[in-house]
This record gives sequence, structure tokens and C-alpha cells, in this order.
Amino acid sequence: AFMAHTGMPYPVGQTATELLGSPNPRWTQLYGQALDSGEAIRVEESEAVLGRVFDLNIFTLDRERNHVAVLFTNITERRRTEQNLLQSNELLRATFDSSSQIIQLFKAVRTDAGEIVDFEWLLTNKAWDDRWGPNAGKRLLAENPAVAESGVWAMLIEVMETGDPITHEH
Repeated sequence: AFMAHTGMPYPVGQTATELLGSPNPRWTQLYGQALDSGEAIRVEESEAVLGRVFDLNIFTLDRERNHVAVLFTNITERRRTEQNLLQSNELLRATFDSSSQIIQLFKAVRTDAGEIVDFEWLLTNKAWDDRWGPNAGKRLLAENPAVAESGVWAMLIEVMETGDPITHEH
């Protein structure tokens, strides 16, 4: 597992410096901190030599013999995915906010039987927020019960159930 996570050769009997040349000095600091305090440390750290990011769980094994243990997982791909998602979210937000049209993104709130009983705002754009304030996390019917009487509610349900868009001025 060590070799698969790190891409390094079999490590037993070698120091980190022998394996990596110049390992991340923060790791040594964290090992010492766990040893000195006796407290486990959970942290995400990168290792530039390997070009990887690891989730580390560092804890003392034997204080008298200066032994610590490190359980680690290569989270490089997860971290890359998180960064890509963050960039996509920022692009989506910039696109939404650059429009002078009101844009709202909803999630259907359903009963256990699958019936839509409300819609929850997931995202609103700047044009909406400037006029009515942010609504993310709020429920449509609670904020605007008149939407049910206006016919807009029935259209929202139809769009959700059929997937077909509706164009309507209200």
C-alpha cells in the first residue's frame, strides 16, 4: 500500500531523505509534535518531490523510543477534483452574475411518495439578489405563497415532471 500511495520503492530501513532527497520538512515537524504532545494529528499535506497530496493521521507509538506511526492516503486526485469543481462553481457564479436577467436555480422538494411539495432555492444571481436579496436554502412557497395561485407553480411542476422547458411572461 505504501508503494502504491507514494510511487516510491520499498521503504523499510531507509530514511525519508534517502527515499526523497529533500522531503517536506513540515512532516518531520508534525511527527515531532505528535511525539512531544502524545496527541494524534490529522492533516492534509503535500509532498512536492512526489507531486502528491496526502491525508495524514500521525500518532505516537512509543515515546521512549521516538516512534510515531503515520496512516496516510493519497488524496491528490480528490484535491484536483475539488479544485476543478471550485473553478467550475466560480465560473458558473460569474456567468450567472453577469446577466441582467433574473436567474434562479431550484431543487424540487418531494414527499416520500415522490410528489413535489415545494422548491428550494439553490442559487440566485446578482440581478435577483440586488432586488430581493439572496434566497439560497429558502423554500419557494414559504417565501412566495402567491406563486401557487398565479399558475407559475403548475408550470414549475410541469417542467420538473416532463423536462420540457416553458417560456412564459408573468
